Parts: sequence; C-alpha cells; structure tokens
Amino acid sequence: MSSVIEGLSLMKLIEKTLDENGELMNIINAADVVWARVVIYRKWQDVDLRRISTRCNSSKSVLQELSSNAETTMVEFKRKVNDFLMENPLNWLANITAANSMYRITRTILLLYQEENEQVDEGLFERLSIMIADIMAACFTNLAHVIITMCHRKAIEKREKSVHEAFLLLGKTERICELLQRQDLA
Repeated sequence: MSSVIEGLSLMKLIEKTLDENGELMNIINAADVVWARVVIYRKWQDVDLRRISTRCNSSKSVLQELSSNAETTMVEFKRKVNDFLMENPLNWLANITAANSMYRITRTILLLYQEENEQVDEGLFERLSIMIADIMAACFTNLAHVIITMCHRKAIEKREKSVHEAFLLLGKTERICELLQRQDLA
C-alpha cells in the first residue's frame, strides 16, 4: 500500500503540471478523497474493506461485491441526474468518478479472471498489481516533460520553487529506477 501512496503522490504532481486548464482537477480530487478513505478508514465508498475481506471466501467474490456496489452507485446517479452537464465525467462528484472507475476496473479483472479460470488468489493479486503498475508507468512516461515544464516557468518567483520541486521529483524517480533495477536483478 505504501508503494501505491508514493506512486499516487508522483502521479498527482505530474497530472497537475500537465493539466494547465484545471480540467482534470475533479478526477485528481476524487482519487485523493477515495484513497484517503481507504488508507485511514479502510473503506471504499462506505464498504468496510476489512469486513468484506473476512466475509467473502475469495478475492473474486470481493471484486464481485465491489463491482456490484459501484454499479449500484452509477445506476442511482444516472437515474437521479437530469442535468446535461453531468453527462461529462469531468463534472462528476468524487464518489461518482470513483464508482465509475471501480466498476470498470473490477469488471476488467473479473473478465480476465473468468477467461483464465484462475482459482488462486495470488494470481489475481498479481494481475491487480500489474494493472496498477501499468497505469502508473503510463503516467510516468510524462516525467521528462513535467520536469522540463517545471524548470521553465515564466514568473521568476514561481520558477525557483518549481525548479526545487523538479529537482526533488527527479531524485524520487532516480530512486524508483534503482529499486526497479534491483527488482529485475532478483
């Protein structure tokens, strides 16, 4: 979980730097709100993750329950909202954005699970870990552009702080690369 927290903080910085118009702020805020609740309360949209993990007998059934909960949230939202502005996911509330993402991700994992007839929970955990790593890697491909952008801010007052943040970001990414290289050697 600590690796995901670290990755999310880097992804947030990357997204904020690239999102000059602030169009993605709702999605970034949704991720922050949801992840904070997971870390602090061990809850996903009022679903107690500890309770669900003890009640369900497999990872597959946990995913099915999370998927069902997310689907219910989305169906209720679409039924209640008649505003054409809410058709755009960028305008959704944090819990709706999170429910939509949860539904899509759990459905994808369950489809893969069904295709391969995996009976081992470790295989499912590995697949989820790979999905998270792939999403983060896709975001991290923007790191070079972000660091350059941060170093070329126009206002001199902002540039000093921005260059300092870029330097720290570069240090974190070098550390990540070292860890990944060690992982490959093992």
